[in-house]
Amino acid sequence: MPIFYDRIADQVEELLPEFFQEDGPRFISFLKSYFEFLEKGQLIYKDAADIDYIGLEDGTVEGEAFNTDGQRGNMLQEAGTYAPSSVTTAKINFEHDVDTQDQPVIAKTSFEQDEYVVGSTTGAVARIDVIGSSSNLYIEQFSEAQFDIDETITGMTSEMTAKVASFKASPLHAANNLLSYADVDKTSGDFLEYFRRDFMPFIDRDILANKRLLQKHVQELYLAKGTKESYEFLFRILYGEEAEVTFPTENVIRPSVSEFVEPTVMRLYSTKD
Repeated sequence: MPIFYDRIADQVEELLPEFFQEDGPRFISFLKSYFEFLEKGQLIYKDAADIDYIGLEDGTVEGEAFNTDGQRGNMLQEAGTYAPSSVTTAKINFEHDVDTQDQPVIAKTSFEQDEYVVGSTTGAVARIDVIGSSSNLYIEQFSEAQFDIDETITGMTSEMTAKVASFKASPLHAANNLLSYADVDKTSGDFLEYFRRDFMPFIDRDILANKRLLQKHVQELYLAKGTKESYEFLFRILYGEEAEVTFPTENVIRPSVSEFVEPTVMRLYSTKD
């Protein structure tokens, strides 16, 4: 279920006078599209990963999709792959976004419209409604969890992966989620950075630990500051490793600890036989 429970776009027809339904149906459609756009969030991604493709059989020019005769290189299926076959030389087709001879420029793989993307860290789910330029995605969220900065998102259809560079809420998107920004579990990645600056400025933003969970328990770290447990916890959240903390006093002999004992001996002699 989308996180917008009272969508203005769904109430446009009820809010407008009745004569608009007969005299201005296009105007109603325009208003619906306009408010739907205002409810979208703008996600900018970076470090997009390209999809690896299957190489061509021998006979093609290296790095090209066609040989010297202008014929497309094909990848043949092995004999006995499936039977019976009506095709004597069955071939594997190219992907739909691989270039053709008429369009030799390599097409860049990308996210697809109407596909869902999922965050690897937060588990946030959103649908891509509009694919903009310069790595912009206009999305509609379907979870209360927000995308974190630098987390990896994966397209459920294209299987493309990228990292979140920033997330900018549109006016209606921000207004509908205004109260959620104060909740560390539901706030956006940008506001999460504000929480970090205020409550734990000594913690780097690139830590491996869960930032939302850490901010809820940072008071425990402050109370245990200077102890062995605090240093072990610090290395765990920064580097994801267990640190072994030892103190010099455990391997140093202190002379004052040793005890000096001087025995006293009494000797008795008899003067009589």
